[in-house]
Amino acid sequence: MYGKLLIPSLLSAALLAGPAFAATGGSAKTAPTSPTKPAIHYVALNPTQKCSVLEKQFDTAFKTHEKAAKAADAKVLRAEGGALCASGKQADGARKLEQALQEIGVAPQS
Repeated sequence: MYGKLLIPSLLSAALLAGPAFAATGGSAKTAPTSPTKPAIHYVALNPTQKCSVLEKQFDTAFKTHEKAAKAADAKVLRAEGGALCASGKQADGARKLEQALQEIGVAPQS
């Protein structure tokens, strides 16, 4: 009785596994990303987004780096960078914002 059910089941599994195995490139080691380590996808930011990200990063980081040796210079660079971004010169503004972050010892994220 079990033989009548087992053989068709095994054949069905073998037939269905072939296309699934082929879809993974023929390698059983290409498993989907685990839930604990999701895939990282990098997306290029447009100039306006880059300005926004850098401005927020500086504003957040400055709260804990106010005592940095070049904090005053960094704040001036931040203001200049923000003004350039607002006036449509995002590439120049982003450079100033990156310099501001470096002045307080923080690596720019963008």
